[in-house]
Amino acid sequence: MGKKVNYIIKQLKKGDTELFEAIYKENYHHLTDYAQHFLFSKEKAREVVQDVFMKMWEIRENLPDDLHLKSYLYIATRNHCLDLLKRQKHWTRFFTERSEQLRAQQLASWGHMDNPHEVLVTKEMEERIRQAIDSLPPRCREVFLLNRIEGLKYKEIAQKLNLSVKTVEAHIYFALRTLKDLLLKNK
Repeated sequence: MGKKVNYIIKQLKKGDTELFEAIYKENYHHLTDYAQHFLFSKEKAREVVQDVFMKMWEIRENLPDDLHLKSYLYIATRNHCLDLLKRQKHWTRFFTERSEQLRAQQLASWGHMDNPHEVLVTKEMEERIRQAIDSLPPRCREVFLLNRIEGLKYKEIAQKLNLSVKTVEAHIYFALRTLKDLLLKNK
């Protein structure tokens, strides 16, 4: 296998476009599925994989001769996904604002509670729910909050986030199952 890998890398360095296209076709769908596990978006996963291949083509002359191509492609895809998620810090700001709004609404409603124990239990439950929501993957959390906090319907979320309705349904199902498991486990 070592000689084959060396041959492939040497041919890529020479600019063999047919070989590059074959590598692309052979790996594109697997890498897209892999990226989708991080991003929960088929479209974003496709963009990431295309970027990875474009970058590989751009730096092909600097690739080490002993490079294991599949490992490189998967590691590059993972790293690109993680970088993309880091850049989406606006999500953290969105969640913080929503949490503060929820907290303010709950504080207002606590004024109507007569039992201090009830206030404490409600506060503890809110914290457990917030932690459970925080533990969801970013895209799943975003979909869940758009549905449960903003009251958007699945179709509206799909349009807003450029997802299919089925993907939105899958995110909501996963979020509810995860939250249920986490909240029951912590009882």
